[in-house]
Amino acid sequence: MITAKLSSKYQAVVPLAVRQLLEIEPGDEIAYEIEGDAVSLRKLGRKNPQAYQLDDLVGAITPDNLPEDNFDDSPQGSELL
Repeated sequence: MITAKLSSKYQAVVPLAVRQLLEIEPGDEIAYEIEGDAVSLRKLGRKNPQAYQLDDLVGAITPDNLPEDNFDDSPQGSELL
């Protein structure tokens, strides 16, 4: 069992072994899931695509950031005449 101690502000450091296992880095988001009297911790984001929140996805694809090769602006058919 891995443990951590709460500070007077109810903060705890995520132990190194847990950070390494979940590949957590500064700035990453984590989620707590409560089931009865147990709490599990997981990393949100790319390594767990199901964990994305809808708000994270809204606006993620805009005309400004679409790959250029998705569009063919070259003349077609009668436009060549």
